[in-house]
Amino acid sequence: MAATMAKPVNGVSNGNGVSENGMNGNKLENGNKLENGICYADESGLAYIDFDHNDPLQLFRDWLQEAKTCSCLLPEALVLSTATQDGKVSSRSLLLRRIEEDGIVIMTDNRSRKVREIKENPRVAIVFLWVYKKDGVTQNKQVRIEGSIEQLTRPRYQDLYDREPFFCKVRAHICHQDSPTEWETLKEKHDTLVKRVQQKETDLPMPDHFTAFKVFPDFMEFYYGKEKHIADRILFVKDKPQVDWHMQRLTA
Repeated sequence: MAATMAKPVNGVSNGNGVSENGMNGNKLENGNKLENGICYADESGLAYIDFDHNDPLQLFRDWLQEAKTCSCLLPEALVLSTATQDGKVSSRSLLLRRIEEDGIVIMTDNRSRKVREIKENPRVAIVFLWVYKKDGVTQNKQVRIEGSIEQLTRPRYQDLYDREPFFCKVRAHICHQDSPTEWETLKEKHDTLVKRVQQKETDLPMPDHFTAFKVFPDFMEFYYGKEKHIADRILFVKDKPQVDWHMQRLTA
């Protein structure tokens, strides 16, 4: 029997399923043009955020857990931006302390610049960025959050202070956040306090200025990209705390 010839695609079949372009000799494989041995389809694609619910906080939990599972360094790290009433913006890195059903919790010094700005303008923006390998492929995920922020009462974050590492409790006692200091003075305060703890003179109770805030998101944007793929973005917004989220896919 005669051999079955492959159907040519924009060129002349060479009989083995690969076609030759009659103009420049570049091969076509499965309809994808090769340039110097590179298949275009392997050089670009679209990332896709796969989810089956309308709860952005659950999607955030899922992404955070994956970042932890894939050994991302400091997955709880975030950038918090605040602004004065006249629009002067400042940003700094913090750690996520807890995810609750309707928001996320952070901790800080009640005497800090960020708290002064929060009390003046109780709207904030937060960014999480996670870069890690999964199945050998670099994953790039970002979550942007905007919303209102409220200070919590002490009983609602006492457990967070109790779980703090020793050096963090020492810091809370010796550091007046954002105030000028001399290194030698701070070192002396540090060593004196550590010695008092060793001698059982204090157990480092939670200071009055140690505080926590909760962010109530009304804007959450998820960005997902990976190697040689154009990123996918999904935006969740809502007008009021008790209403449902509205979802919209965005271009990268």
